[in-house]
Amino acid sequence: MLKINFLNDRRFLTDQEHTEEEYRRLSPEDAESVRAHYQYGRDCQYFDAHIEELGVQYPDEYVAVYHGEVIDHDSDFAVLIRNIWSEHGED
Repeated sequence: MLKINFLNDRRFLTDQEHTEEEYRRLSPEDAESVRAHYQYGRDCQYFDAHIEELGVQYPDEYVAVYHGEVIDHDSDFAVLIRNIWSEHGED
């Protein structure tokens, strides 16, 4: 069984719902924030679509997904977070 903590309502917009013109009207920081939100949504969708196979492959572990790939996993959430931050930064 996977241990999972998600604190969102699974409602995400897609990149296609915003045009490049809309992105140009945003500050660079805001545009990056919006893109990060979309990526988070895609990663949650990937996770949801693959939850059964992830549960088999990583039983009793937390799983970190980024850009549609498992980037790390561990049975200790704090260790997982430390590993991710040291390898990928805090973004």
